[in-house]
Amino acid sequence: GVSRTQRRRRNGIFEDREVPCYLIGQLGKDDRHVGETDGNQILVRAIQACCTGHEFLGGRFVRVDCRNARGLVRFYCTNGFRLLQADDKTGLLQLVRYLP
Repeated sequence: GVSRTQRRRRNGIFEDREVPCYLIGQLGKDDRHVGETDGNQILVRAIQACCTGHEFLGGRFVRVDCRNARGLVRFYCTNGFRLLQADDKTGLLQLVRYLP
């Protein structure tokens, strides 16, 4: 569902309909570990894992899908993600962050 222009921006010179990326699954809250770590630390570790994959496999960016909740969107935007689009099927927002 991503426009051709958006695909070209993310996929470079290739004209594929699908753009490969790293997808970070749900970051959940587990009250058993309160105070041990926070969402920022978990996200940093996930991005580091994607960067390791990027070194060996390539790829240009990471995607997360989240509910359209102000706090969640702000969390991801504060951590370098930008809104790509809303998924019509799931209603989730898709946000992307380029890898260094």
